[in-house]
Amino acid sequence: MFFFRKPSPSFIRAGRVENMGLGNKKGHVHGSQVSGSHTTLIDGADDVIKKLGVLSWFESVRPGIISVAKGGKLSVTIRRPADTTHVNTVKLIFRTKGSVQDVFLQVRDLEGNLADIVSDISRVVGKELRGAVVYDRTTVED
Repeated sequence: MFFFRKPSPSFIRAGRVENMGLGNKKGHVHGSQVSGSHTTLIDGADDVIKKLGVLSWFESVRPGIISVAKGGKLSVTIRRPADTTHVNTVKLIFRTKGSVQDVFLQVRDLEGNLADIVSDISRVVGKELRGAVVYDRTTVED
């Protein structure tokens, strides 16, 4: 007799983890975990956000406007917004050679999970954006 488990939100196919929660379209996120009117993410940011979307502390994502930037190196900055209206929010600033985008992550229990959140973001960015520098600015509020 065989028993089958209910499939989880992410599953493994051909050695890759697929995320079903934030959509499969490259460069875009959609679904119940997306807030705001923007759904487009810059190159690399979509892969990072979709990998973070399956973690236990992740609640939702709110992509910001994409701005044009000259020069710069590939980096991700992790910040905590200073205003109290965005409690349990982490701001990720994705920077590439030609663009910059702020992406806001709504998380569960920011104070209790902060070390895990920063560690997970750094790990995922290291895997998905080879050569990117991660700046942890969570101790300094902007």
